[in-house]
Amino acid sequence: MKRIQHINDLNKLANKMSSEFLEYLTDEFYDLYEYYSNGELLEEFQLEGYQAIIILEEASELGLLMRDNTNIEYIDEIELRHIVCLRIGINQLEDIQIHYFLKREF
Repeated sequence: MKRIQHINDLNKLANKMSSEFLEYLTDEFYDLYEYYSNGELLEEFQLEGYQAIIILEEASELGLLMRDNTNIEYIDEIELRHIVCLRIGINQLEDIQIHYFLKREF
């Protein structure tokens, strides 16, 4: 499982996942930055722990999330050019925390 709260967290993933998926996650992070920032510079902005973007890396992590969580708000299947992932919104402290699971690359 990987947690993204700061732009540096995304930068650390640059060589660890496909550029297409990383680009998608970066766009998601920028959307959250625009929504939650209070004028901070991007380099200073950090999502709260309950707002962090979570990347599930193993099917067992997805299974645990689905089985043990009664706060699932939505599950979307996102299709990019070469990737299909799940985008799962979980209610956290009256906010939605987004989890991603990469289903397949082709």
